[in-house]
Amino acid sequence: MSNNVTNSLKIIITGVFVMAENTNNTIPEVVENSDSIFRIDDVYTVQRDEVPSTFLSGFLLKGSLHDGEGIVIYSQENKPVLTCKITGIERIGRDTFSEITFDEDGGNNNAYGIWVDNSNADLFKPGYFITSLVNGKNKSNKDRLSEERVNELYDMIDNEDEHAALRFLSIQELSAIAQKLNKENNPTRRDIHEQVINLLYKKITEADELFITIDETTKAPFFNNGCVDIYSLESYADDAVDFYGKQFRKLKVVKADKENLSCPLFVWLTLLGIKTVTIDNGQHHVPLNVERLLSDEEKKSSLIEISKDHPPFFNPVFRYAMNVCLSELRWPVNYPERKANCEEKDKKMWTAYNKSNLIIPIKKDPENAGKPPAKGQVAIPHINNNNNEEFIALFTDIDELSKLYKLDDWGLMLIGPKQALELDDNVGLVINPMTENLIIVKDKLPEYREKILGYATPNIHPVSDAPKTEGSSDTENKADAPEEAPGITPPPLKVKVTTTKSDGTTETVERTSNGTGTPSENDDPNGPKISVTVSKPEDSTGNDAGDTK
Repeated sequence: MSNNVTNSLKIIITGVFVMAENTNNTIPEVVENSDSIFRIDDVYTVQRDEVPSTFLSGFLLKGSLHDGEGIVIYSQENKPVLTCKITGIERIGRDTFSEITFDEDGGNNNAYGIWVDNSNADLFKPGYFITSLVNGKNKSNKDRLSEERVNELYDMIDNEDEHAALRFLSIQELSAIAQKLNKENNPTRRDIHEQVINLLYKKITEADELFITIDETTKAPFFNNGCVDIYSLESYADDAVDFYGKQFRKLKVVKADKENLSCPLFVWLTLLGIKTVTIDNGQHHVPLNVERLLSDEEKKSSLIEISKDHPPFFNPVFRYAMNVCLSELRWPVNYPERKANCEEKDKKMWTAYNKSNLIIPIKKDPENAGKPPAKGQVAIPHINNNNNEEFIALFTDIDELSKLYKLDDWGLMLIGPKQALELDDNVGLVINPMTENLIIVKDKLPEYREKILGYATPNIHPVSDAPKTEGSSDTENKADAPEEAPGITPPPLKVKVTTTKSDGTTETVERTSNGTGTPSENDDPNGPKISVTVSKPEDSTGNDAGDTK
């Protein structure tokens, strides 16, 4: 419990600073792995510059902290509570500091008081721990360009004799120069600027390896303010995971190669509706155009081809809106504008859905092979989870469908948004079950269908048990959506595809996601199965719905 203003003012005025001995060093595991640790012993609300402010006294147990940096507050139960910023560090009545560092032999000299920018002192408790939100690994990353090297690179800009040597620079070195030229935007340097940018695109497309960060809540790349970050070195991507992890983002590093991705990286980003990537965010970073990173061969890929003879079998606008929305909904944080932000993104997602066409796999009646399907002659598979709930799987593109079904074994049907929502009220729906896993459970389907087709948000709310930020309350934190809200609870990631052959025998192949939506086979006998049942997709006029392929 925090002390009141009167008591804390008395402590400040008299200059008396009573600190408990540094004896309790039991540190939660997640905190222990952090670069910097500060244990809170007492919490005060104090008038500072005539504004109520929170003052935390305690001990620095590891690393360093500096004035102005972001911090994460953890409970003794290993749970993140909130994030805020340090606005001052001091020993009462003695010294103020811009930075403090743990002294192994310092004893009580490691005792400090920290001001933070969150005035709600009730959110802080004695025994809680502070860790740095700053990218700690970045401070000692051996791959980070040194200041000396960066200055050498800047000197190359003005030395025309060295321009020919630019082609030998690494991606990060070219990025450092490009970042400087981008900021300067000097017309007299337009030629060298263009040369550096062209070299950067070439280096990236020819790179032996690139890395991306995957959002584990969507199994898609982490959408960072509308673009995706790619990295030239794995250590840079590791730094990003460390940094965003302290903001409660669940990310992991994936090498962007054939073993981990189901299609080329920039084709995948095109399917996702990503138009801009940032190379080496957290280092010297530069925004780049995805289309320029596609090779001529990749542009002709059947996954993203659009021509008179090849209608688009992908939905980049909906896919983009879906990832922006779901990454927000599944982010376990709380802040004053969160509900409004979630509702806005949710509405954009379903608005984009209403302008999309989706793909479903179908099995034609063997006796009518080669003929257009008629009523009752199309089998649509249902995904069964461990709770015996059934879903019809819908897909935004062929890449997503192929992660679950072999294209040689199944036909495709292209259906509109209304038709998709009216396929069968006896089962739920799931969109891209191997990646985003956007679901609508059976019991909610009629209600959400009416809202979605009416361009209204189906009352999506953020995930529960969210840590708080400044301005949030316990009531806000508990007022979250039921688990069956679309997009909140993902369907099973393990499914078994059972194919019935013409001779009556069946073949079962299990598909599971390895974290990027890429399928891998698994012999787990307990995985939920896919049953093939006959559905009759019809539009509101009673006619068969959709195109087939």
